[in-house]
Amino acid sequence: MAREAFTALVLVVALQRLWETARSRAHARVLLREHGREHAQGQMPWMVLLHAAWLIAMVLEVWWRAPTPN
Repeated sequence: MAREAFTALVLVVALQRLWETARSRAHARVLLREHGREHAQGQMPWMVLLHAAWLIAMVLEVWWRAPTPN
């Protein structure tokens, strides 16, 4: 049960991150349209990759790691 609950929690976090990313892109479009400037353009894909890999790794560890005997 704990594995399923943890996986559900990670899924909720992943969905929230996707929503955040979409909202951030919308804000960026508005700011760029109003002559804003983007700094460090190349970092966003790396941040997305890092965060996605971290979430996936957490779930994989929970499901693949053998439980310790008590």
